[in-house]
Amino acid sequence: MGAEQSAAAPGEEPVATEGVIDGVAVPVEAASTPPTSIAQPSSEQIEVLGPEETISKLSEATAADPALHLATIESCCKRVRVLCRDVEQCKQCDVAGAAAAVVGAMRALSSETSVQLQGLAAIVNLCSGEANEHRMRAVDTGALVVIVAAMTSLVENAEVQEMGCIALQNCCYGEDDLAISRRKEAAKAGAIRAVVEAMKAHSSIPAAQEVGVATLRLIVHKVPELRKQAEEDGAAPEWVKSVTKEGGGIMSFRKGFGTSRKLHKGKN
Repeated sequence: MGAEQSAAAPGEEPVATEGVIDGVAVPVEAASTPPTSIAQPSSEQIEVLGPEETISKLSEATAADPALHLATIESCCKRVRVLCRDVEQCKQCDVAGAAAAVVGAMRALSSETSVQLQGLAAIVNLCSGEANEHRMRAVDTGALVVIVAAMTSLVENAEVQEMGCIALQNCCYGEDDLAISRRKEAAKAGAIRAVVEAMKAHSSIPAAQEVGVATLRLIVHKVPELRKQAEEDGAAPEWVKSVTKEGGGIMSFRKGFGTSRKLHKGKN
């Protein structure tokens, strides 16, 4: 009797034959389908892209295969960060969907420190200044969640903690009711605990303590229940004392600010 053929009877769905990948039997369709790939521009090419092109390329690379296009994603996040130093280009990035694209990239490559750093810096600059519309769109697309996730998973990295704190400050900045809503959303996402843990992990670094205190005081500003929550989460009372004009002011309390410094081993 000859070898049996894998053929479907009339009216039945055909059964996929099997192939082998690394010693594991898989359907032929899976065995023959390569990872999705797109043309990968060089970092030099990305450095001259405009807002819409940058966001499009970032979204495309993230949707295709994040691990395969890591360099493109990192470079695009960096480009968003640079573009958002300019007020008009920052507005264009916002309209093009920068927040959603950066948040998506950070979620897709959550264990890649370089992507997290460039993503955090992009959020910092996107949410800088007085443009509350940018902040709301960033928060609505999940920025607070990915900021906290980066800080929590990379707690030993002081640079991630500092950039995460500044990103939280810029997302929570403002004096209107929507700002208070953003602060509550930050607390709900775990921001208070993340900042407290960052300060504990880097207690020997004065700058980490300073940015941590500034962040906590801004998050709890005008929200008494969050001040209580912060103390319950381990914050010292002086870390969450009320913001006043006379002393102990916060730079980002006066105005959300951006970053132009170098990140992650000289990558600016």
